[in-house]
Order: sequence, then C-alpha cells, then structure tokens
Amino acid sequence: MENSIIEPDKGGYPFKIKYVIQVMFGIFIFILAKFLLKEDFFPFFKWWFVLLLLGIIFLPMTQKLFRFFHDNGYLFSKTVGLALTGYLMWFLSSLRIMKFNSLSCVIAGLLFLCINAFLFIKTKEEAKIPWLHRIKLQQ
Repeated sequence: MENSIIEPDKGGYPFKIKYVIQVMFGIFIFILAKFLLKEDFFPFFKWWFVLLLLGIIFLPMTQKLFRFFHDNGYLFSKTVGLALTGYLMWFLSSLRIMKFNSLSCVIAGLLFLCINAFLFIKTKEEAKIPWLHRIKLQQ
C-alpha cells in the first residue's frame, strides 16, 4: 500500500498530519515567545543558537566521555561545551594572552571545533550513532 495522507504510521495518526501539527505547535511557541520576550526575543534566540552550535561542536567529546550512557552524552554536550569554552576564555584573559571579546570567544570555539573534528574522525568507527554509517569520510 502506498504512503498517503490517510495511511496511519506507527503512532496511529496519518503521517503528514502529524508533521503539520508539529509545525503548527512550533509556530505557536515562536509567536508566544515573541509576545512574552518582547525586545529580548532576538538576543534570546541568538544565545540559544550559540548553545546549539556548542552542543554540536562538543558532541564527539561527550560521546567519548559518556559512551556508556544511553544517549552517548548528548545531554551533556552543551554543558561541557559552555564550561570548557568559558574556562579557556577565562584562563587566557586572566593571563592577558587574549582579550575577552567576541572575536576571542569565536577563536576559542574554533579551537575546540578542530579538536572535536579530530576526535570525530578518529572515533567514527566505534561511535554508536544511528546516522553515522551514512557519512562517508575519505581516508
């Protein structure tokens, strides 16, 4: 049988209707956040996006550290990323090696991006990530 709008998926709801409901809920939350946060709306989403990037950057490290957890450390990736990047910036600025500004924070993030990219390439085979087998890296 062909997948159509009326054919239910495993949850019992029609496949496309489930995603329409999720998108509508996301739009509702977005509008509610704009109403509640007012002028803090864009700084909030900028901060949230930076935390999202830190979580993605530090995912290989937390997968290595928390490999025995059910989620392979995904829960801790943002926390570890914020803590290590913040500590590096504090340490370098207290030694007066770098000034504490946006450019220095980006440089610290890029440094950790390189470290985690190296970890990702080296530990790709032993990671238990469902979508990882589809990524083809040239060796």
